[in-house]
Amino acid sequence: MVDGVALVYCDEFFDTIWGKTAHGLVRFTRRYEVVGLVDSKHTGEDAGMFLDGKPSGILIYEDIDSAVS
Repeated sequence: MVDGVALVYCDEFFDTIWGKTAHGLVRFTRRYEVVGLVDSKHTGEDAGMFLDGKPSGILIYEDIDSAVS
């Protein structure tokens, strides 16, 4: 059951071990509808493709402004 909508902020940490909460939200969450992820180092990529080579439909945005526009 979806309990809310989430925009994950993980700027410059998505490709590190410090991004593990963001990794879990992209890979496993059923509680939230993840509508995007913010990380300026990986702008334009699909978060699932970046992590696991499988598309998730979660786009990586450069900043919060571009994600909410």
